[in-house]
Amino acid sequence: MTESPQGVYLPQPEFDAAVAAAVERGGERVTSEVIGRSVEGRALTAVRIAAPGRRPDANRHAALAIGAIHGMEVVASELALALIEDAIDRPHDPFVAALLDVADLVVVPAVNPDSRAGAVESLRRNRIWNSCRRGNANGVDLNRNWPVARGGQTSRLPIAGTDIAWLPWFRGVAPLSEPETAALADLGRRIRPVGLVNLHSTGRIVTYPWSSRPDPCPDAEGFERVVTAFQHAQPTVRYRAKQSHAWYPISGSSNEWFYDELGCLAVTVELSPTTPVVSEELLQRRFRRARWLFWWANPLDPGPEIDATRSACFAALAAAAAWHAEGQLVIQPADSRG
Repeated sequence: MTESPQGVYLPQPEFDAAVAAAVERGGERVTSEVIGRSVEGRALTAVRIAAPGRRPDANRHAALAIGAIHGMEVVASELALALIEDAIDRPHDPFVAALLDVADLVVVPAVNPDSRAGAVESLRRNRIWNSCRRGNANGVDLNRNWPVARGGQTSRLPIAGTDIAWLPWFRGVAPLSEPETAALADLGRRIRPVGLVNLHSTGRIVTYPWSSRPDPCPDAEGFERVVTAFQHAQPTVRYRAKQSHAWYPISGSSNEWFYDELGCLAVTVELSPTTPVVSEELLQRRFRRARWLFWWANPLDPGPEIDATRSACFAALAAAAAWHAEGQLVIQPADSRG
């Protein structure tokens, strides 16, 4: 894995270079494609990795991992990079092999590269607070910019998604209005992932649909299997788990769309403790607000959090693939409804 020194996260050019270097090492078992462009024109890259002896195959099951849909949650993108590197460099690791035996791994390491770049730059230059933002360059929360699932309810809580443009949970002018969400939706429709780990911070919790309604989803048993596999694969810390709506409601969640539209067992993995972990030295420096925002969303040292979670992500995706392979999917995806 490419290491981030304590308190230092990879600037966007170095992050992109680390992804490209991993792809190069993978040879014929790895492909990389630009699935779209961000508001500011940065490439949205999807990396597909097959098991040793195979080439990526569009006709094979795919398991999807995405990072940094909220740009300031930079640790999520660092974990996504670690998953790429594990799948390429450690294909015989039991957790990696268990997934690659049944599905190709597809990773979009930074869904929101504009805001990720701004967040790391705010850390480096100690910029004003709005350089470290949750939404994309249009100010849209990319995890509120999706169609609401069948039967979903719109919450009055601003955090669930709001039409007020200056709030950090602004849902945008219409579902999938943003180039980043439109590109990710197009990728989803094309590869039809069996499972998704949607990497965020913070909270040390795994959540699953529904997000916009309180009742259990049709595949609650499948999600329980995915969550259990995730928890059992964690060597040092055990993440708690909740249905997303029970944690807090979301209208226009990416996970809910992937499940309702495509039948994908999609879970959110929230890394890191719920309070900022900073040293006394950092506290004494009296950081300006930009740096405080960064440390609220990211641990001082991402290494231990990533190491505690990387195998669990492979285990969760393998469990989702098994649910599909066994023919147990209950929900009817959009294209199979009467």
